[in-house]
Amino acid sequence: MAEFLRPEEQAARAEAERMQAEAHRDVALNAAANEAVNRDVAEAQAADARISANQAWQAAGEMDTDRRVLRNELTGERAAASNSAFGFYLTLGVLLAAILIGGFYLYNRSQNPDNVIVNAAPAPPAPPPVVVTPTPPAVAPPPPPITVTTPAPTVNVTPPAQPAPEVNNHVNVTPPGPATSGSTDNTGTSPSGTGANGGGTGGSDTGSTGNGG
Repeated sequence: MAEFLRPEEQAARAEAERMQAEAHRDVALNAAANEAVNRDVAEAQAADARISANQAWQAAGEMDTDRRVLRNELTGERAAASNSAFGFYLTLGVLLAAILIGGFYLYNRSQNPDNVIVNAAPAPPAPPPVVVTPTPPAVAPPPPPITVTTPAPTVNVTPPAQPAPEVNNHVNVTPPGPATSGSTDNTGTSPSGTGANGGGTGGSDTGSTGNGG
């Protein structure tokens, strides 16, 4: 059976339900606000953690760098100490060797004294005086006579030109005469008196004819 409420009661119940809904809403809002705050806090913590991690990493890097620097410095100091020790021992050895050599030398000197008297040699006698005779100046011999041979002059004599010989080409031919005594005498006359054959003189020959040149 449905409950019958008056309007005033219904209005009061509706108001109570509204207030209850608002209260639930407020609780939900508060819870959401709390979650947001918690989220912000968590993010801040994460950021802080990252910052701490970075700082720790930087510190570790710095420590590693310092360690390497210290190691290098120790290596250099160890090398310098080794060099110093080597120099010290070398100097000590040289000093000991010098002391030993000096003691050995003094011991030998005490066993073999060298006190020897050395007399100076007598002074040499004074050299006799040296007389220097000046040498007469050398006379240069007279120069030998110089004979100058003059070559004979060359005389070129040009002979006078010879006139060309005159040649007389006029030939007189004598006709042959009658034969006498079965023979014919032919006489060739040349103005120059020269035979044509073999350069003979024109004359009478038997069985031959003289030709004037």
